[in-house]
Amino acid sequence: MMRTRNTRSPMQIRRFGLHNNNKENVSAVLRISRNCKTQLLKNYEIALHWLRIRRSAIRDERMSCVYHKEKAHLQMYESASEW
Repeated sequence: MMRTRNTRSPMQIRRFGLHNNNKENVSAVLRISRNCKTQLLKNYEIALHWLRIRRSAIRDERMSCVYHKEKAHLQMYESASEW
């Protein structure tokens, strides 16, 4: 069953008493939705922050690994040229 954009589920109607069209209940639902949205955005921003840190750490590890490979490669050629 498809619902239109602003309709509430039967559970929401029972839970918040929306079947009475009570303005206080409607505003409570809207306030909860706003609070949920705010909390979700905070969690999203925190998750993005940690992902950026992790991505940066991975990039640094890769650069470090490439540096060590190059250094080992150069040392190998230097030791070979000493012969």
